[in-house]
Order: sequence, then C-alpha cells, then structure tokens
Amino acid sequence: MKSALRPFCGALVIALLGGGATHAFDAAELGDEKRGKNWLTHGRTHSEQRHSPLAEINAENVGGLSLAWSVELPDARQLVSTTLAVDGILYVT
Repeated sequence: MKSALRPFCGALVIALLGGGATHAFDAAELGDEKRGKNWLTHGRTHSEQRHSPLAEINAENVGGLSLAWSVELPDARQLVSTTLAVDGILYVT
C-alpha cells in the first residue's frame, strides 16, 4: 500500500512547489493607472476604468490592424468572464 502512494505523493510535492513559484501581483501593481502592459483584473485597475494607457495603437495606425488569431468556442453563452492579460498570456474562463 505504501509503495502505491509513493508516486502520488511525489507528484503532489512537485505540484505544490511549482505553485509556489507563480508570480503574485500586489495591490500597488493593480492600482497603478499608468502601466498598461497587463490587464490583471476586471476593469484593468481597482477603479475599473477599462482603459489601456498603451500608445502602440493610435489614430494613424489603427487602419493597419488585422486579425492575428481567433478561437471557436463551443457555446458563446458560456463565456461570461473578463479576459485577463498577464505577461503576454491571455486567460479566459
């Protein structure tokens, strides 16, 4: 019995150690209205202004935008959350 639990316990320890290595965002980072690289919460900041201060897209170059990627969702009614962007990765639930 003990030998059967050994692989499970090893995997559990690895998972717990890996989970501790994730990046934690503090309240100061969420409250920073000027940095727009990440969209960490609903509304982007604590004040939920839903505005990005990034300037890469402007009135002069917006016409050159095109679709970079898309995903077909099985049921669009199930997508009811705000997409978050953290370090260049989009998270959708």
